[in-house]
Amino acid sequence: MNFFIQGLLLGLGLGLAPGPLLALVISASLRGGFSHGLRVALSPLITDLPIIIISLVILQQVNDSAIGFLSFVGAAVLMYFAYESWMGSKNDPQSLIKTDKDIGSTNKTLAKAILTNFVNPSAWLFWMTAGGTLLTNAWQKSLVEAFSFVFGFYLLLVGGKVLLALGIGTTRNKIPFWLYKLLIRISALLLLILGIELFRSGISYF
Repeated sequence: MNFFIQGLLLGLGLGLAPGPLLALVISASLRGGFSHGLRVALSPLITDLPIIIISLVILQQVNDSAIGFLSFVGAAVLMYFAYESWMGSKNDPQSLIKTDKDIGSTNKTLAKAILTNFVNPSAWLFWMTAGGTLLTNAWQKSLVEAFSFVFGFYLLLVGGKVLLALGIGTTRNKIPFWLYKLLIRISALLLLILGIELFRSGISYF
């Protein structure tokens, strides 16, 4: 599978998956409007760079067999994320939203999003396993392939959350539960497919 396409599918799958950052996007957009939701959506562009660099430095020190093993672990992680997404689709997104009234400034919202994303173990787990091994595979092909993977990933990871913030922040209406459920289940299927693909890729290292 083309690395750019892999990045797009992975970004879409993880971008829609339930988690602390998605809940914060919904919460900030409802309470503070699009400007607040936008800053939360963009926060991975700030927090993920050091996580990616640390993960790649570690992965560069291991041999092919270890990369293959981490591919299997990454595949299991993606499948677990898929399971979490599918199960999470049963919950109304409004139940994830904090009810506190003090939204604060947009800078305060951005700071909260950066802290939430940086301490989120899922981000570290993803880049140390699935994301890191896929990016390493792309890097071994060429710098262009590595860039296309990262670009595709963040295009839909961040882009999906920006569109969600725009839709919620401008209307302030409750997101239809049926639409939320459909999007989350699509993300679950994408993550499952990519997990299987990563497992197949890991076999080639042995």
